[in-house]
Amino acid sequence: MPARDLEAAEDDVTAAKQAVTDEEAKQAKHDAAQTASDNANDAFTAALAKLNKTKKDAEGPLLLLQI
Repeated sequence: MPARDLEAAEDDVTAAKQAVTDEEAKQAKHDAAQTASDNANDAFTAALAKLNKTKKDAEGPLLLLQI
């Protein structure tokens, strides 16, 4: 294999490695964004449940006052 072909093949390998690295970085960013979104949804759901419990707890005494 001539030296020029060998250099071209090495360049192709380097480009392929960079493409894989770029794709892995893109996937890692996507995974991090998905995790952040899931965590935000979990926090929102917990806050909503707490708010509903507080509302329910507050409604009990209010119903007694209406009697």
